[in-house]
Amino acid sequence: MMKKAEATCTPGAAHQALEPLVGDWNAEVKMWMAPDAPPTITKGTAKSTLTLKGHFVQQEFNGEFMGKPFRGMSFTGYDNVRRNTAASGLTT
Repeated sequence: MMKKAEATCTPGAAHQALEPLVGDWNAEVKMWMAPDAPPTITKGTAKSTLTLKGHFVQQEFNGEFMGKPFRGMSFTGYDNVRRNTAASGLTT
């Protein structure tokens, strides 16, 4: 049972596959407010780092939404038990 628990908690190949997400990024965000309207285009930046001993990629995003500052944070990881990728996010 202990070996199974250790294997479940150890980052593996699926976690390594998340590493290309790590870095500093410039974003151009396009939003369509109506199907026939031109998009609203804003700029943003994102910083992604590995966190919690390589289990997750944490991303902090800064940009603009409807003329106001926008800040978001997300976590992306791989669940060794369910064998799938999971993500969650927060905004302010």
